[in-house]
Amino acid sequence: MNIRFILHRAVSQTKFGHEGVLAAINLDRKNSMSMQMLTNKLNPHSESHTINVQELELIADVVDAHIALADYHAQKCNAVVVPIPAEDDFTGDMNLLDAFVQATISAGDFASEFQRAWADGRITPEEFKALRMKLHNQIAKQLGLLARIEQVVG
Repeated sequence: MNIRFILHRAVSQTKFGHEGVLAAINLDRKNSMSMQMLTNKLNPHSESHTINVQELELIADVVDAHIALADYHAQKCNAVVVPIPAEDDFTGDMNLLDAFVQATISAGDFASEFQRAWADGRITPEEFKALRMKLHNQIAKQLGLLARIEQVVG
């Protein structure tokens, strides 16, 4: 997998499609890009056309591909990307005890999901997808708890 494959997939899946991305790129450029040029630049198998940094950022903004691109780079160095809750998600009425309870419940949800998936001694791709989602949710809740603790320090 490469960056162009990620962008091509993201552009194909967005409601704006190639036309919306092309319009955004052309708003940001002095010279218009043709649809064929964009298609060639997004083609993962093309070696004759490349995406420059400005186009990469613009396309990622339009199709919301930042997490997918971050995952791609993280995997190259054996790392993971975990989206953390926005500050608004753990401020306001939620107190520290609520954040702790939510993080604990999330850990229990993951444990239950893992037990169900592993009950037959193997994990299917669908089960893995559900496990990954539950674990990412658990990590996000833990990070939310940490952020909430940081708010009350000092």
